[in-house]
Amino acid sequence: GDTLCFDVAITPTVGDADPSNNNYTICNTVRSSWDPNMKVVQPLGLNATGDVAPNTTFTYTLHFQNLGNAQAYNINIMDTLDADLDLSTMQVLASSHAVSPEYQGNNVMKFNFPNINLPDSASNPSGSKGWETYRVKAKSNLQNGTVINNTGYIYFDFNPAVITGK
Repeated sequence: GDTLCFDVAITPTVGDADPSNNNYTICNTVRSSWDPNMKVVQPLGLNATGDVAPNTTFTYTLHFQNLGNAQAYNINIMDTLDADLDLSTMQVLASSHAVSPEYQGNNVMKFNFPNINLPDSASNPSGSKGWETYRVKAKSNLQNGTVINNTGYIYFDFNPAVITGK
């Protein structure tokens, strides 16, 4: 339940076409380690209701780990985005492995990790993990109190989905 915050600054700024984006702060809530497959979002928002300013850009990171007993050859994440998010603003920022994002319609993004060959956690605990990060902006016309949900379905090869959301 504690919060850890990290500040990142990129220097020098000489020759940088846009030095306004060289500073970034990210805060995450410390979570239990029972399930490494999880989704986190920034900003978390204020108060118990998670209030955020209008036109907020949300940054989502979906973490996954192969807890099976064999290598995972292909991983797919089906990420259902709330209808109150503007998909035209979506940007994949980074991922642990090569990823191919694909819009499926109905606010569903599919993140394909083909031939990821992710080892199982028993044989390679640190190598069995992966993640993908993207950002998307809330629609500009939202009313106060609008709740934004986001659910991810992680598929390791042909196994049933591991469901995670925020």
